[in-house]
Formats: sequence, structure tokens, C-alpha cells
Amino acid sequence: MLLQIFENEYFIDAKSFDLGFSMIEIIQRVNIDLEKFNEWYKPGKFKEVFFDVYNFNLYATYRDAQCIYVWSLKNGKRINTIHIKNYLCKMRDMYLNNDKIYIIYAASKSVRHVSAYDINLEKWLYEVTTPLCKTQKILCSDTLLVGIAVAGPALTCTGVINVWQIENGKLVSEKHTQEYLSRTCVTTVYDVIIYTGTTSINIWEPRSNLLIRKITTVGNPVFLKSMPFIFVAVFTDKFAHIYDWYNGIRRFRLFTIFNPDSPEFIYADETMIILIDECNSVHMIGFC
Repeated sequence: MLLQIFENEYFIDAKSFDLGFSMIEIIQRVNIDLEKFNEWYKPGKFKEVFFDVYNFNLYATYRDAQCIYVWSLKNGKRINTIHIKNYLCKMRDMYLNNDKIYIIYAASKSVRHVSAYDINLEKWLYEVTTPLCKTQKILCSDTLLVGIAVAGPALTCTGVINVWQIENGKLVSEKHTQEYLSRTCVTTVYDVIIYTGTTSINIWEPRSNLLIRKITTVGNPVFLKSMPFIFVAVFTDKFAHIYDWYNGIRRFRLFTIFNPDSPEFIYADETMIILIDECNSVHMIGFC
């Protein structure tokens, strides 16, 4: 597994994950032509890699790991290793939000722990457990920590969304859904949770446990992407549209032809959307 780092379209470094021995080896390379990678890099067994950047440091781990590796982006050297508290557990997801790291690790086939780590204080803050469901993914809203899970045999529902206070891990609300919850079909906007149904998207306010709105979609939703302001991109098995989730209105279609088996690139921040269409043309949509 190779994590490559670029700056201004130039390759500057690579981090190699030796998955067979649960170790990470630093491979320092500067100004190498990308075509030469095939000469020495041999891909191994695929595993998910979770990584993010904070304060010029790269935080990275992978599925089944038991620690988070930290490299400096200034010199490429590893500067720290963050170990999870239970050495018998294995990593399932990592999310970096401001100066906090939130992770999911598995204690058994049906038990997941969610922990918060303060980067500046270098200490674990709290830990919560989801014993009846397999939490697969972590999201953060403005003041909430969100866990997306598949329900276990003890529950009659199919999917579970757990919501905690982000500062202390106190449970705020728990949403049970009868539809299967994919990790790509839940997103957050402000402190509102948006998740999919079979042919709809649901807007849920967890603090009051109120389902604000349910919007019918054209096709079965397979992916959600938060947009600026009150917009969300909904990718279904047929189309990709921008929805106004606040007013419950479908605004416009992103792609003339959309193939869900070949997902197009899409990027969004507070001011714009950048995407590539079926003709490999780059489009930018600005929000004023």
C-alpha cells in the first residue's frame, strides 16, 4: 500500500504500508517521474488506508492496524506513533476534525468502540461503546460526533445512526432505520444528519429527534456529498442531482449522463463545486 504526496503537481514523497508485518516503512523519494514507479513499486493486498493532514503533519493508519502513524511533511520523518488503548482491538475508521482524532476500533465481531484523541494534549479524551451494532464510519458536524452502523441480531432494525456530543461523548440521540445504511449514504450539514432511504433522502435533527423532511429521489441513492449552504449532491443508480434539503426541492442535474459504476470526480467547499463530466470536461459551479 503506497500513500503518495504531491505539491503543485510534483511528487515529493511516498509512505509505504507493509501490511504483512503491520509496520510502516518510510520511502523517501524526491522529484521522481511518476512513470518510474512501476519499476520498483509492487502493490500488495488491498486494505483501506485512513489519513489526514493537520499542522503540516500527516496522520495515517489502515484497517486492522493498532496505532496511528504521524509524519512531518516538512522533512518526511516519522515523529510520533499514537497507540490505541486496547492492544487487542483493530482499527476500523479514523476521522480528523480540527485538533481531534476520532477512531473506531473493533473489540469483537459485534462490539465497536469510538474514541477521541486530542493532538495538542497528546491524550485520549473519552471512549463510547456500541455493543449491538457494528459502527462502520465516523462523521463530524459542528458540535456532534456521528457513527454510522449496521445493526446486530439483537435489534429489529437494519441500520443505526448514533449521535454523541463531540466534546464529551455523551449520547444525544440514536436513529434506527429499516433501510440498509451504507457508509457512503450518510452526511452532515451544520448539526443536521442527512441519510438515504430506498428511493428518498431523510433530513433528521438529532437533538430534538425530529425528522424534518423526506425528499423523494429519482432512483436509488448510492452516495451523498454535502454542498455549500443548504445544498446536497445525491448520486443515485440513474442520475446525480443537487437538492435543496432545507426547502425539499430538486435544483439541477449535475451530469447529462451518469454511470454509477464509474463515479466521476467531485469536490466541494463553502463556495463552489468542481467536477468532471462524462466527456472529461472540468466544470466549476460557484455559490454567491
